Formats: sequence, C-alpha cells, structure tokens
Amino acid sequence: SRYADYFERDRDREDWHLYDIADQGETGQEYMSRYLFADPCADDWRKIRLKGVDATVYVYLLQRALAEMAALLGKQEEEVVWNRKADATREAVRSRMWDPERGFFFDVDPRTGSRSPVAAAVGFYPYLCDIADENHLVALRDHLLNPERFWTPYPVPASPVDDPCFSAEGEWKGRRMSCPWNGRVWPMTNSHVAAALARAARCLDPALRPWAAELICRFVRLLFH
Repeated sequence: SRYADYFERDRDREDWHLYDIADQGETGQEYMSRYLFADPCADDWRKIRLKGVDATVYVYLLQRALAEMAALLGKQEEEVVWNRKADATREAVRSRMWDPERGFFFDVDPRTGSRSPVAAAVGFYPYLCDIADENHLVALRDHLLNPERFWTPYPVPASPVDDPCFSAEGEWKGRRMSCPWNGRVWPMTNSHVAAALARAARCLDPALRPWAAELICRFVRLLFH
C-alpha cells in the first residue's frame, strides 16, 4: 500500500493516473528511443520524467492486487478505494496512452500530454490485464505480428525494426554497448509479451492462439544454443 501511495504521490504530480519513469536505468531497459522523447540526452543517465506504459501497467496490477487482498481481509472500504484507483488508471491508459490512429499504446510526455512518436515492446503490456480490450486488438495484428515491426525471426525485439535507432547487433549510436534495448531480444520483455499475447488469445480473440503458441516456441528456442 505504501508503495502504491508513493507512486501516486511522487510519480504522478499531474494527477493523470499515469506514472513516471525517472531515468533509463530503473526500468532495466536502457538505451532506447523512448527515453530520448523525454530528453535528447537521457542516454547520459540524466534524470527524466516520462509517463511509461510499463510503469503504469505495473501500478495498475498492484492496485488491483491490493483490492483483491482487501476483499479477502474483509476490508470493504479499502477494496472500494483500490478498485476506484485502478479503474482511474485503466481509463487513463486507454484515453491518454492509446493512439487510435496509430493503433498502439505509447508513453506520454508529462509536460505536454503528447504521446511518444516511437513505439516499444512495452506497448503490449496493457494486454497482460484488462486494460486492453477488443477495441485494441489492432496493435497485436498490425504491430506485434508484423515482420517489419516486432515479429522478427526470434521475436520480440525491445524496439521495433523500423525504430530510428534500431540495432540487432548491440550498438547504440554506432557504439557497442553491454546492455542496449534498441533492438536486442530480452527474456524479461519476451516473457511479458508472450503472457500478454496468450491472455489476449484466451480472453479477446481465440484466433490469436496459434500465434501465441508460436511466440512461446520461438522464445524457448531462442534460449538454446
């Protein structure tokens, strides 16, 4: 509860029910175009403020979990409070982070409210839960399953193939880095995206089931020499 309160107090000064990333390191996903949207020098490990799709989904899941725990403990008032906060977060992601023209969930600039011009694999995280619904399936079909975006031979790259800074070779701005997220395929994000696609296949569109199975199989193969 204190952790959720911290994000509400310190990571959402605008009271938009969207939550800030403070620097590229705290996500474990450094060197990505998504941070340059917040600050062109974000890759110098400067402090930034970027309302992240991933951070907001994590907080939403926490709020729902707290509501469920309050219900189990018989604390009805707390259950109502946490569900109300979760409802507000879900609506904020749908209204502020979802771009109906581009068909994708994007990070948001807290200074202007504008959506990021660049996509990232974290844009699929709303499908981990009930934030994404049938109205948002276009993102899976047009972006995740698109070989020119995320459906690479070993999906899913952290940044899409057409990202201006994309590199599958571990290079960021022409320099080899130890942990860049501008094109490499990382187990953490693949786990989340596989779970997200599987949930969408179960709850939103059964036609996605073969794709979910293929993604999981490709992911497992990726982990073996």
